[in-house]
Amino acid sequence: MVYTLETRLLGMAEGNFRGGADANGQGFADHVRKALARHLPHGVTILAPKVNFTNRVVCDYPEEREHWIHRLFRTRHDADGVICRGTKAAAVIFHSDWPVVCLSEKDRFALLHAAYGNLIRPRPGEPGILEVAMGHFDRLHVEIRLAYGIGPCCWQPTHDEMLEVLQPKMSPNHGALLEECIGRTTRGPYGWSPVSVDLYQLAWLILTKVCQVPEERISWDTRCTCCALQHGQPLYWSHTRWRKAHQDGGTHAVDGQNAVLAYLVSPSDIPYM
Repeated sequence: MVYTLETRLLGMAEGNFRGGADANGQGFADHVRKALARHLPHGVTILAPKVNFTNRVVCDYPEEREHWIHRLFRTRHDADGVICRGTKAAAVIFHSDWPVVCLSEKDRFALLHAAYGNLIRPRPGEPGILEVAMGHFDRLHVEIRLAYGIGPCCWQPTHDEMLEVLQPKMSPNHGALLEECIGRTTRGPYGWSPVSVDLYQLAWLILTKVCQVPEERISWDTRCTCCALQHGQPLYWSHTRWRKAHQDGGTHAVDGQNAVLAYLVSPSDIPYM
């Protein structure tokens, strides 16, 4: 049977997916349930990893998940990626700027939180989230999509990340690859010139150079969550945009999160609701 991986980025028009103090409340639960259900076939359960800047990738086994709300489950422990199987399981990551990486092969797929610290781990020799996830897939048959994050046009490293970016040869892992991805912002809240890293290119280099995935197995969607506009208004929540507004004294700025949804469909699936 042929399966197709569907992915969607739900932005500001779908509401704010940062639960905050109400993350376990009924109001937030209903919002999440209704927003995700509009995009899924009937009867699908959803697994959300408890993202916390790790390299941990969890398979959708009963012992690895806990019930959250309705058909939505969370991983029992911190994880920045999940692997699901079949058309009755979906994965969702709530995020604001970091790109995601989607892997699919036959009836299995993975959704990964490709934060800078997940791609390049702090301990020498420690594998990043891409290397960990690729241990579950065949590099010659996997289909990979890089998408739904901030572009090098807008992303500026934080202070801790900046030390490594300015001296990439001192990076504990992938220093040579990191050096290839360093550039300057061209627009966005910090304007032109601050140092930036192309996180899409970094993920692509790790996949092709370290994991040995053929280039033709990888596709891109490099829309930027920070500067993408429609009719002059932002389409997506962006922590980078919020951080700059907060630094400038913008007391009404909201630090929101988007939702990235991934699931498999087959030709026999019921049409979307």
